Amino acid sequence: MSTPLSNRATTTPTLIAEVLRGAIESGELEPGQPLRQEELATRFKVSRIPVRDALKQLETEGLVVIYPNRGAFVADLNPKEILEVYEIRILLEVDALRRALPKLSPLILDRAEAILEQMEREANPVQWSELDDTFHTALYLPAERPKLLELIGQQRTVVNRFYFLNQPLAGSIKQCHLEHRQLLEACRQGNFDNARAALESHLESAAQTVAQNAQQREQNRIQQLRNTLRKKI
Repeated sequence: MSTPLSNRATTTPTLIAEVLRGAIESGELEPGQPLRQEELATRFKVSRIPVRDALKQLETEGLVVIYPNRGAFVADLNPKEILEVYEIRILLEVDALRRALPKLSPLILDRAEAILEQMEREANPVQWSELDDTFHTALYLPAERPKLLELIGQQRTVVNRFYFLNQPLAGSIKQCHLEHRQLLEACRQGNFDNARAALESHLESAAQTVAQNAQQREQNRIQQLRNTLRKKI
């Protein structure tokens, strides 16, 4: 995980949640992995109370699920749930783009293009994902709808960690780079219909990739269980 809390100035549920969130988003903590309060309290050198509060915070973000009498687990999503999240993202992000487009100045668009250029050079999946968020946020920020952007950020956080499952980075982003360029060009033209079509196509493509990755991961898990059972027979 990230820097231990014992090395930080303050130990709080927010800081614990920050460390766990980073580990979940990077894939260090995998979907379905148990998050035992006792182990986390020992790791962070705190009591169970701030750990419990941190897990509840992550539950509200959709990153953790807590079951009565079973404990907390890193949230997993099946393909149907992933597609639903992307349907929500399309609704929210198209609205943000509609509001922002008239206010997208050449300077803002140039900054967005600079982010794309950085993304196209980035080989680290976690860093690439952060740049992806930064690019989209740059296009939506002029909408001046902070609550809307907060909702968009929450939905992204739920699904971003599934994007690179089961496939190499290079194979995941080639098409994505092209779609980003098409979206940016439509924004430069100030054509909302084209920009909306580009954004919807981009998110629908991402939804299929993420859903397929989740399905493949589940198939791999089932195969591993079968192999384990065969060894025991």
